Amino acid sequence: MSIRMLISDVDGTLLRPDKSVSAGSRAAINKARSCGVRFTVISGRPPLGLQFLVDALELTEPIAALNGAMIVWPNLSLLQATTIEPVVAAEVAKIIQQHGLELWLYTINNWLVSDLQSPRVRHEVAVVHHEPSLIPAGGVFPHSITKVLGVSDDHPLVQRCEKAVLEKFSHQVAASRSQPHYLDVTAPEADKGFGASSLARIVGIGLESVAVIGDGPNDIPMFQKAALSVAMGNADEAVRRAAQYTTDTNLDDGFARGVDRFVLPAAGRRI
Repeated sequence: MSIRMLISDVDGTLLRPDKSVSAGSRAAINKARSCGVRFTVISGRPPLGLQFLVDALELTEPIAALNGAMIVWPNLSLLQATTIEPVVAAEVAKIIQQHGLELWLYTINNWLVSDLQSPRVRHEVAVVHHEPSLIPAGGVFPHSITKVLGVSDDHPLVQRCEKAVLEKFSHQVAASRSQPHYLDVTAPEADKGFGASSLARIVGIGLESVAVIGDGPNDIPMFQKAALSVAMGNADEAVRRAAQYTTDTNLDDGFARGVDRFVLPAAGRRI
């Protein structure tokens, strides 16, 4: 195994709890690059929510947004998009609302929400620096939906909603919790395994030379695809079990330590 590409999750992995990138993580990325390892990110965030990382880390490789449903260049121009069947997206949205979760929709070009002033929406606006639109009333449903998102601070409720969506649409969507308060629903092939595979294919690197690192249940599909997988110490037990290695938490520079301990030796550099 010779690692030539590293793909990292963003929230809970590359970012500290305060949403910053540590000096140690920046140094680890630079060391990886110096070993010939290409670095990029994959996230449940929309493309605009990754712009700050493109700038801060001088990303030059394609990046994956919305769990892989969208692949974009660092200038955020579209490489590929995978959308949900419109009828299925509408039915999933109904289930989310029936469970009492806030409804957010992502299309190729827009972010729409059920409540413009909800605390979660206002928090997201502060993170991505982008205002959403209101979901149209009267049953008019937008086209080209790349992700349907359910949002609630009631984490067991989010888990029950995930189960309900999968019970009805197990072969028509991919559904997972990117964070305990987020239920991400994308097209069935558009999970992080698909996203990581797409990134590797676009740059011409085989999955046998790809390392991945993440902390959420939605990262497990890319753990299953990559040659080397690292779970963060702050990940749930099921996520840690799914990875080959476990590093420290994102509060304790776990990303940087994971790169130093596991990725760089597999790239041919000893630390």
